[in-house]
Amino acid sequence: VERVFPISAEHDRGIGDLLESASQLMPLEEEKTNLDDDQMIRVAVVGKPNAGKSSLVNSLLGEQRMIVDSIPGTTRDPVDSLCSFDDKKFLLVDTAGIRRKGRVSQKVETYSVVAALKAIERADVALLVIDSTELVSEQVMRIAGYVMDRARALVIVLSKWDLVDKHQISKKKAEQLVFEKLNFIDFAPLISLSALKGDRLDRLFVLIKKVHGQYTRRIKTSDLNSVMQLIVERHPPPAQSGRPTKIYYSNQISVAPPSFVFMTNHPEKTNFSYERYVT
Repeated sequence: VERVFPISAEHDRGIGDLLESASQLMPLEEEKTNLDDDQMIRVAVVGKPNAGKSSLVNSLLGEQRMIVDSIPGTTRDPVDSLCSFDDKKFLLVDTAGIRRKGRVSQKVETYSVVAALKAIERADVALLVIDSTELVSEQVMRIAGYVMDRARALVIVLSKWDLVDKHQISKKKAEQLVFEKLNFIDFAPLISLSALKGDRLDRLFVLIKKVHGQYTRRIKTSDLNSVMQLIVERHPPPAQSGRPTKIYYSNQISVAPPSFVFMTNHPEKTNFSYERYVT
């Protein structure tokens, strides 16, 4: 039965009755969840404003938790939500859309962008949500760069696929257009889906688990050195004053992200381009 509470905040009248009634509706024991659980996969959902991030999170949760509106900027603060798939826990972080600096007009929006970038930093996996009706803009490229700079695992999501005219563009063509501009993250898996219709959401969870497994994978030292030997044979590192550069030994020192050290006689000659070739 609904009750109506006449109150006056200015004169502090009726507030006690309201609080007492509200407290009776609250659960006696609040379920506590350990957000520092190492077994949980932390997923930051990032992209431009109005790309479909909140709709995607709602669909993954199976409930309308996030406010969804066609007006860009509806989401201001990152919102953490817990869910599970195949007995695996996921912490989904819905973030504010990241605009170009020149288009950020309010202080609160500036804080929202900063909070979105911090959400990437505390995540294991980032979902780069791209509006299928727009595909890749310069801002999408910047956001992908933010994820790369923070060395996070990545899945590319083409959202709103139900709005695309399939006679105009196929999935294969859309994927080709995406990676033409995002060639620096061509290793990332791409999935097209519709949050509205709930298409392929289970496949998205599978991809998140897959890239997280790669992100936390530890490679045996013997296997790593065997692979490095093949890499060097195909494309030797730059020479130093006519003397060949040798890589004596390599070892993985950490995971999430995977990090490696290489012992070489000319470390100053192993420039960025060769490091990128190796990785």
